[in-house]
Amino acid sequence: MYCDNDSNLTLTNCTFAMNSGFRGGGMYNCQCNPTLTNCTFTGNFTCSFLIPDLSPCGGAMYNTVSSPAINNCIFSGNVTVPSGGAISNKFGSIPILTNCTFTGNLAHWMGGAMHSEYESNPVVINCVMWGNAPDQITGNAIVSYSNIQGGFPGDGNIDIDPLFAEPGYWADFNDPNIVVEPNHPEAIWVDGDYHLKSQAGRWDPNSQSWIQDDLTSPCIDAGDPNSPVGNEPEPNGGRINMGAYGGTQQASMSLSDGVKVAYIQWIGHSSVKVWTEDVVVYVDPRLLTSSPHDANVVLVTHSHGDHYSPTHIARVSGPQTQFIAPPDVVQQYGQGQPIAPGQTIQLENVSVTGVAAYNTNKPNHPKSRNWVGYVIELGSKRIYIAGDTDLIEEMRTLEDIDVAILPVGGTYTMNATEAAEATQYIQPRLAIPYHWGSNVGSLSDAQRFAQLAACPVKIMTAGETISSDNWLE
Repeated sequence: MYCDNDSNLTLTNCTFAMNSGFRGGGMYNCQCNPTLTNCTFTGNFTCSFLIPDLSPCGGAMYNTVSSPAINNCIFSGNVTVPSGGAISNKFGSIPILTNCTFTGNLAHWMGGAMHSEYESNPVVINCVMWGNAPDQITGNAIVSYSNIQGGFPGDGNIDIDPLFAEPGYWADFNDPNIVVEPNHPEAIWVDGDYHLKSQAGRWDPNSQSWIQDDLTSPCIDAGDPNSPVGNEPEPNGGRINMGAYGGTQQASMSLSDGVKVAYIQWIGHSSVKVWTEDVVVYVDPRLLTSSPHDANVVLVTHSHGDHYSPTHIARVSGPQTQFIAPPDVVQQYGQGQPIAPGQTIQLENVSVTGVAAYNTNKPNHPKSRNWVGYVIELGSKRIYIAGDTDLIEEMRTLEDIDVAILPVGGTYTMNATEAAEATQYIQPRLAIPYHWGSNVGSLSDAQRFAQLAACPVKIMTAGETISSDNWLE
């Protein structure tokens, strides 16, 4: 389809499949602002041999001086050379993408899902971009409340497997059952089902019925809280889902009986974010590349600069954020609620307990300072974040810990062997090594910890997020 000169079409429930062009394999928009709703672009591609002197781009859609409204659409398995596997935006284009899903799109240079240049500034809200290559978004974009593989700055964005019902994949042309790399010379795209898995129920287009899964997607109830839930079936948690079915009658259901999914993100070194749909907690926020201002609670373990950073606390805090830390940190910060080892502070939707954190054989963290780690209880989960500590007897008193996040870098804290022994004291359901990969410690320390620990271990990469419904997978 070619749209030009104010041809502001409205397209609903349309499918663009296996089309090709030199730009915009499925749709080319020039100086127009069409509206697309519930449309699918799959298997479209751009071909350089059609017009050899022009660079192809936008495997599914090319926008130039155009700002389409794209709602609840799916872009899958589209291909281009060189940029914008699904969408390419140029020359002041400002498309607004709401509740769209991008997966399996391929660019041979950059912008597997979308590439923008020449003063183009697309707006992306409540979308999922996962499994595109070589990356998801390049160029300018304003992204919020979206699940972007590899992460992307913006309020409410996450980076975690969306748990599609049936992900699409690239297969061998001669045998679609054989999965191949996208750059395989005879690769073809086998499309999937991009409804989100849910223990409460998701729509299955094959059986035309609602079925239940063993897992629940982190994209459920994760969209912009100011977006209406629309036609989402009950239970819907009162918050729109991310992805192409968010706000529609086929939106996957929220967990019932008040069960809330808890999320953990290791930001890097000693910085951790934990949250549910009701509350966001940061522990020692640092190494942030954006300013989400989404914290309900900020916890600081002690006053050392790799844990206490007023600059980064300001990046996550808002007018109602509550600050909790040992007394000397509260004094330095100038406000907040002090906490001591063994003390529990009950807040709305979250309980915080201070746990002693100190050195037994080095001078860096004396017990007399009353510095702490934390047990955070939210969404029916108990998460222990140890702070800078050695192996100490107080760890034996911890009970019913779902996840223990333990330092393994040595020098200033436990080393990998001692942290592994701590898992025998604590007996968590899962352990995560941290305090490595930056100031002290290395991946080999995390790996040694995983070999020796008395429980399952998840070695996370900086910025990675896991959720309570699949963190033992």
